[in-house]
Amino acid sequence: MKSSNFALLSLTLTVVSCGKITTERERHQAREIDNLRSELATKDATIRTNESDLDSTKSDAAKKAAEISALNTEVEAEKAKVAAADAKLIAADDRIVDLRRRYTHHDEEVAKLTGELEARSAELASATADKTALAAKEAELKKSLEAAKIERSNAAKDLESAMADKAKIEKSLTDEKRTGLQLFLENSAPDSMFGAAGDDVSEIFIRRGNDCAVVIDFAPDVQVVPASDRTTLPSLNGYTVLSMRAAYRKVAICRDGSKIEAQVEKGFLYRALGSSTERVLVVGKESSSCDKASNDIKAAAILGDSKYETINPYRGEMDGIETIDFPANYKNLRLHMGSAVVGAPNCGQAAKIGAPDDLVAIACAVAVDKTPDNLSVTKGCFSKKSFLGRESTRFTAE
Repeated sequence: MKSSNFALLSLTLTVVSCGKITTERERHQAREIDNLRSELATKDATIRTNESDLDSTKSDAAKKAAEISALNTEVEAEKAKVAAADAKLIAADDRIVDLRRRYTHHDEEVAKLTGELEARSAELASATADKTALAAKEAELKKSLEAAKIERSNAAKDLESAMADKAKIEKSLTDEKRTGLQLFLENSAPDSMFGAAGDDVSEIFIRRGNDCAVVIDFAPDVQVVPASDRTTLPSLNGYTVLSMRAAYRKVAICRDGSKIEAQVEKGFLYRALGSSTERVLVVGKESSSCDKASNDIKAAAILGDSKYETINPYRGEMDGIETIDFPANYKNLRLHMGSAVVGAPNCGQAAKIGAPDDLVAIACAVAVDKTPDNLSVTKGCFSKKSFLGRESTRFTAE
């Protein structure tokens, strides 16, 4: 289309410089214009086809198999949809790059023709002869300028449509990932983060509770463990651990003025099936900021030092999993859904919208490797300390 525009411009300027347009050239110019219109019609048809293709990606993943034995197949199907959406997203990005290039080209053409029109207008004002020929040149340039503006406008509309298509694909991709995790957690709500602070953790962080918080944040992708790695799955008596997992980060913080003491743990969440219908969630620790601590500190670690721990989900009548419990300091620490605690379903959003002094939002910022504003963060290990019969919370930096 770019070469056709230049051919049309060259033909128009040649006719203007000669002072007349032959019948044969008029027919050639008309054919060029018809070709341009045909190209625009083809692009409109392509856009409609793309919109139809995008509509087909909105398949409903609502019907999921109820039997745990089929859960592996369903999650793999969700991952296939994610891969397809990824491919469409890449195609949409390529199309946006092409449309932006066209948009820039038409901007340059409009600028060039505008400059020529201004030059011809100045020449017309100062000319003393052949005013009729100069007026014809000006009219021809105005016509070309209007055509270029129309092309530019059409390119802008195409670009806007492509951006909207890309946004739809990105949303579809996000929804597919969230659906896979919701299926794995059996949580009908979109929340993948759970947290508590202040009074809810005061029994765990002795003498520091009002300034402390704990969050656990699950990654949106569910991984199927390949056969070569399945020997690393947790081994639990009486349970079969399914060969799939979701990554997590567990973060505990206590605030002291402008300083944040943080314990960070990373690992994977597994689902296990008992001999009956009992199902449990198991967290498998991969690394922790307590790893370098001495054995006595690890033995007294508030959040424990076990490689594997079971957590207990509690389900509401409408919102799926509302709270989860896990062992901490010889007690159970109960964490609530993120949307109930800070109004955000995951730590990424909580770190963005949370209040600057909200301990859960600060813990989420640490979880997503974001430095909280006006605060310094030191990573280490929280443990229980006893002195003269009194207990307190001790923090040991890495």
